[in-house]
Amino acid sequence: MDGLVVVTLHSTHADIVCRAASAGKHVFIEKPLTLTVADARRAATAAREASVVLQVGHHRRFQGATRRVKGLIDSGELGEIYQLEANLSGPSGGSRTGWRSDPAECPAGSMTGLGVHMVENLHYLAGPVKCVSAFCSKISSVGNLDDVTNIIMEFESGTLGYVGTAYGIPKVFNTAAFGTGGNAWSEDEGKRLRKLGIDPSAVEVADLGGLRGGSDTPAETGARARLLTEAAISKLGAYDGFRPENAKMLIAWEEEMSRRSLFTLPPVRYEMIPSIRGEDCFAADGCRICSNLCPHNALAVSPEGRMILSKGRCTGCGACVSACPAGAFDFPGASLPQLQAQTAALLGGADLTADRRGIMFLCRNAARAFGDSAPPILGGWLPVEIPCLAMVTPSWILQCLGQGTAAVGLLRCEEKDCRFGERSDLEGSVDYCRALLAEMGLSREAVQVFDSGVPEESSPLGGGLPVAGANGAGAKTHVDFSPRGAGGALLKLAARHSPPPELLLTHPHSLFGMIEVLAGCTVCGACASACPAGAQAIERDEEGVSLAFTASSCVGCAGCLEVCPENIMELEKSTDLLALREEKRTLFSDTMPRCENCGEPIAPQAMLDRIGSILEDHPAFAALSKRCIECRKTMF
Repeated sequence: MDGLVVVTLHSTHADIVCRAASAGKHVFIEKPLTLTVADARRAATAAREASVVLQVGHHRRFQGATRRVKGLIDSGELGEIYQLEANLSGPSGGSRTGWRSDPAECPAGSMTGLGVHMVENLHYLAGPVKCVSAFCSKISSVGNLDDVTNIIMEFESGTLGYVGTAYGIPKVFNTAAFGTGGNAWSEDEGKRLRKLGIDPSAVEVADLGGLRGGSDTPAETGARARLLTEAAISKLGAYDGFRPENAKMLIAWEEEMSRRSLFTLPPVRYEMIPSIRGEDCFAADGCRICSNLCPHNALAVSPEGRMILSKGRCTGCGACVSACPAGAFDFPGASLPQLQAQTAALLGGADLTADRRGIMFLCRNAARAFGDSAPPILGGWLPVEIPCLAMVTPSWILQCLGQGTAAVGLLRCEEKDCRFGERSDLEGSVDYCRALLAEMGLSREAVQVFDSGVPEESSPLGGGLPVAGANGAGAKTHVDFSPRGAGGALLKLAARHSPPPELLLTHPHSLFGMIEVLAGCTVCGACASACPAGAQAIERDEEGVSLAFTASSCVGCAGCLEVCPENIMELEKSTDLLALREEKRTLFSDTMPRCENCGEPIAPQAMLDRIGSILEDHPAFAALSKRCIECRKTMF
């Protein structure tokens, strides 16, 4: 005999397990393991020391729906678990006889025979328990056992749990998990799973109602419908989840209210707004791109150097999301990865020829102006709905044109409805793109702006770019709407259309900035540390140290000018095709004197000269100029 099954009275379990273990026998034992913690530890220790298996007959965790709840928790689909609940109760109680009615064998009433299964289920779902409180009550006059028992548990993870069990009531069997991403129940003896809490931002609608009329043939309409569906699926595939910080509660007073309704809770709706990932934000290094851009003062830096977003002030326009070179913003439903995936699918998927494609970015408020019907998208335009056109930067436009689309359209809402509240930035971006196209010898009409719907005669081919050599059907397309992707987009557009190699355009809305360093640089590195786009870098070699600049990465934010202690940097908002094609250029270089003691670099010579001009004949300068920082520590 290799083992035994124990189905004796609960009070005998510990002694039987210990005797079996000493004989080297494995044990399968009916629940509960024992009636006291001390006996349970004694039995477990005996089995462990004898290297035998001790298994308790808790089978409820293996029921299908309960296992599915566990899977939802482990996969993160339910988000962060706040609370667990379970109840196993039944009608039997006072009718029980023998040991089943003996309080010594069944303490806490039905908890011993029924509720213990639910305790094990919650342990299965959430792990070790940190502390526990229990309440028992004898309500019925029939029988000797407590009728109802409730347990409150705190798990080591911080999750709270509740287990209820009772005799004398209709049968109850459920285990539930409640999380930030949804709720799930295992019911009907673990045979049925129920789940609530679909993330509203994880639902994507491919509205094909606008594909009517126009010059498309039936085959082209079908291809366009498939393309829009594929794009919606791609956008959903790039969804990275929702956090409470992204939800802004609004009181919806749009509809008429009666006087009586003023005494009830107001109508509430939620709107998605961006949130900031602090670990990726450069605010502590001086970056203020987003806060300088926001016209509603919704972004401000805390005394600790963290960028803080005010939910009350934020309108959810998303301009900050597009402007951030570090990609530190999350915006469920309108994040850059989602919109990039959607646009890439429109540019490179399905069997629609490139000369029949034009990307139309349309403001959500402009789309809503059409009521329940989708805005008509005619003549080859492919719609990408976004919260506000303030999100569209020149980088977006150049990305699409560089991938071979004939034109880019912008459908904007009425000025009074604009989330951003200002149109000068959008108009400046459009003017820059059109001026750049003209410098390249291309049509300015490749960028079109519409104020109220798209006219039936409108088409991406109406003055758009030639599409020879554009991406073919199903071609893999990469789109990067971030500021860092602008350089690659322009170079790809230049490769398609061969503009003058010396192209140079100075414009206040240029995507790029050109930095010049005047006399007096000490190569301190403050500019490189503050650059959120990584356009400047300090490089060291055996010859010395240099300040390198990559024009294609510079977003022209002027952050480097603000932190330069010598005030010797100048910035020009210009697009220089020759500079963009360079891998990098050196703005300033200097030698690095070495320590007379260990030979390690001390500091750039220009920095030492600057310090010397301040200290003059101070005796400390001798140590500063001849010893590295480590060797100076041994001198004083």
